[in-house]
Amino acid sequence: MGLRRSAPGPVLVRPYQVNRVEAITEITNVGEQWALEKAGFTREGILRGATYRAGQWHDQVIYSVLPNEAVPESFAVDDASG
Repeated sequence: MGLRRSAPGPVLVRPYQVNRVEAITEITNVGEQWALEKAGFTREGILRGATYRAGQWHDQVIYSVLPNEAVPESFAVDDASG
């Protein structure tokens, strides 16, 4: 099963039976956080000092979505299993 926006944008494909999908993004990447929330992901928290880049430690934000959570109406559900 796959989730697709009707317009170009984030795509989440679920080809296997999974219980949880996670996404992690840099805390300063507000656009990606907005997109994840729009796609139905729940913000769970901040991973402090989780990545080291360009000589500094950076915080990350972790998101997740579970199969029983509602999919936003702006997303269409398609059968991508074949």
